[in-house]
Amino acid sequence: MRTVAFWFFLICLGIVAPQRLQAQATCPDLVLEAVETVGSGCAEMGRNSVCYGNHRLGAVLTRPLSVEFFNQPSDQLQLADLQSLSTSPLDLERQEWGIAVMSLQANVPQALPGQVVTFLLIGDAEVRNDSPLSPDALQPVSTNAATSLFTQPAADSAILTTLEANTALSAAGVTADGVWLRVVHHGEFGWMLSSFAAAPPQNGRLPIVDAQTPLPMQAFTFRAAVGGPRCAESPPSVLVVQGPEQVRVSLTVNGAQMDLGSTAVLWQPEDQVMQMAILDGQAQFADGTTVTTGTTSTIQLGENHQTTGQWTAPRPLTVFEIAALLPLEQMPETLVNYPLNLLEEGEATPTPPVTPTRVYIPPRPTATPIPPTLTPAPVVSFTADSLTIAIEQCTTLRWFTQNIDSVYIDGAPTVGESSLQVCPPRTQTYTLLVVFRDGAQQSYSLTIQVDGPTSAPQPVCGNQICEPGESMLNCTADCPEPVCGNLVCEPYEDACTCGQDCGGSCEAS
Repeated sequence: MRTVAFWFFLICLGIVAPQRLQAQATCPDLVLEAVETVGSGCAEMGRNSVCYGNHRLGAVLTRPLSVEFFNQPSDQLQLADLQSLSTSPLDLERQEWGIAVMSLQANVPQALPGQVVTFLLIGDAEVRNDSPLSPDALQPVSTNAATSLFTQPAADSAILTTLEANTALSAAGVTADGVWLRVVHHGEFGWMLSSFAAAPPQNGRLPIVDAQTPLPMQAFTFRAAVGGPRCAESPPSVLVVQGPEQVRVSLTVNGAQMDLGSTAVLWQPEDQVMQMAILDGQAQFADGTTVTTGTTSTIQLGENHQTTGQWTAPRPLTVFEIAALLPLEQMPETLVNYPLNLLEEGEATPTPPVTPTRVYIPPRPTATPIPPTLTPAPVVSFTADSLTIAIEQCTTLRWFTQNIDSVYIDGAPTVGESSLQVCPPRTQTYTLLVVFRDGAQQSYSLTIQVDGPTSAPQPVCGNQICEPGESMLNCTADCPEPVCGNLVCEPYEDACTCGQDCGGSCEAS
């Protein structure tokens, strides 16, 4: 009987083993098919949304949805509806390899419209939303007049969009003083003055928030299976986090706060250990650790996968780590803000010097040979099509940067290479602030000379003087209270208290 069982085992082994070898041989095809599926199905995503990239995902939602919802590639849902998301490991027998894509609002001051942080969750991994903002607390609200949706709870911050009267919104929070509401408009979070709410939510119905309160997935917990990739064509189970190029974003990862600019990869090399590698830019943690391009650091995880202690001293990626992460370069460019590129082993992290000139051009090479380990120098060019224009004419500012950390134009974050058309009413100076990869900063200025009749002086917000053209709506720092007679109908003004600003007839109550 044992002899029969033994031969039966050998026959089964002869059948099963080739099948497994055949499945193993399909790994490149499975990876290629999955990447193509993700690239085509998730190419068009709005901010604060998640896309079902490739089989198989598990989602825990914050509210009931239909059974058929979010169970096929290219399905999408709002991040506010997602509590946690897990992806499946590479399974050659089931032909599965879970990939999910998230696009969330960048948490940076003066955020420009369209700036996003991209998450790529790959393999046996999970992310859990730790933001205190809950869909259960959302309250319907509408505007009582046309107003602006701001990036920050301040009237002098960047404007995301203009809201018409009677625009339907969802309120997600209110500042402690009750002046500002954090609202959701077409999936995007912003701030509006509560005085423009037709029916402000009742006190106590909304959480108290401020500009630092994270939005969905701006604070999250990451977990991944321990171990390397199942085949050379696939990366290990990882989370890729990529912010806007050369712009730092604030995130809280497993309880650890960090400023990231621009691309990081997270995985678990062993139990209770989380590892981060920087593919581009750098990450700065609250404990003072800075991880730069081509280096990596680890930290211990405790209860509920929250970080304990400090990050280890950064070290260069090894050849084995680079080889494991190299398949990430296959990710379609339609999913990321810019291509994922890994450094070669031992490649140095650029550390540019600071230059005091307006335009920096690397010096011409001398007869002395340049050592192969010399780091690339920064390049900063800031020009205008015309430095002198006539009144009511325009010119275009242009800038180009390389090997730097981040760029700001007149205080607003921007990309490394772009342009801006300006039409100053009078002679005006524009400033490009460049932050180098070693943390040093340098300003570059251009003055546009406007020839013609002297125009009226422009108000300056922040000089503690409520000048003509300023009001509570555009400069609360100078005009904290309504000013009757400035031809702007401000909050707390009406036809009875200031008819020349608000117009209409005063009806006694």
